Amino acid sequence: MDSEFIRKQFSALNDDYILFENAGGTQVPDQVINSVADFYRQSNAQPGHYYPKSVRSGESFNTSRQIIADLIGASEADEIVFGPTATTLNQLMVLSMMGRWQAGDEIIVTISDHEANINPWLFAQKHGLKVKFWNINRDSFELNLEDLESLLSPRTVLVAFPHISNILGIKNDVARITKIVHRAGAWVYVDGVASTPHTVVDVKSWDVDFFVLSTYKLFGPQMAALYCRKDPLENLETVKH
Repeated sequence: MDSEFIRKQFSALNDDYILFENAGGTQVPDQVINSVADFYRQSNAQPGHYYPKSVRSGESFNTSRQIIADLIGASEADEIVFGPTATTLNQLMVLSMMGRWQAGDEIIVTISDHEANINPWLFAQKHGLKVKFWNINRDSFELNLEDLESLLSPRTVLVAFPHISNILGIKNDVARITKIVHRAGAWVYVDGVASTPHTVVDVKSWDVDFFVLSTYKLFGPQMAALYCRKDPLENLETVKH
C-alpha cells in the first residue's frame, strides 16, 4: 500500500493536523469532493422527470445506491435508502413502522448500542409499545444469546442491536442473532455505523431486515444509508416521500 499516494488524494490532510477521529467522521478524498461539485454543476435537479438534468440526477442517485448495495452485499440498488444521518433514518423508520404494530407489541434494544439505535425505539413507548433491554455480560462485555431468547416473546416485533458496538468494540454474530429473531417472527435492525468502515458486511447472507451505516465515516458525503430488505420495505408506510 502506497500511503504517500493515498495521502495525496486528501487535500484536507495538507495542514498542521493529523486527525484520528474517524469514528466521528472521516476526511473526504478529492475524488468525492469533485463528484459532489460535478453533481451541483450538472445534475442539481429533482430526479424522476424526463428533462436532461433530471435524468442525470436520477442516474447519479441510482449509481450511488448501487455502490452502497455492492459494498454491503445487498441484492438490489432499490433496497438502499439515503438520509442525512443514521439517527434520522432510524427515527423515520420508527414512524414508518408504527402503523404495523399494536399497543403491547415489544421491541428489544441493547445497552451496548449507540443512542441512535436506542432512543428512536424508545419513542415507540409513547404509542403503547414496550421496550425491553438486552443487557451485556459484565465480565466479557458480550451479549449472551441465552438472554435474548429469554426476552423474546410472541409479541416481539423487532430486535435492534449493533454489528460492532461503538462503545465496547465487541463484534456480534449478526447471522446467528438474526436466525434466532426470525424464528420468533420478528425483524432485526442492525447498526453498522461502527463496523462497515472496518470489516466485511454481507446483509444478504446474514438475512438481516435492516442495516444502517454512515457514509461520512466511509470517506463519503455527510449523509447516511439504510438497507431495507425488499419485502418489509414494500410494506412500510411512506414517510417524507
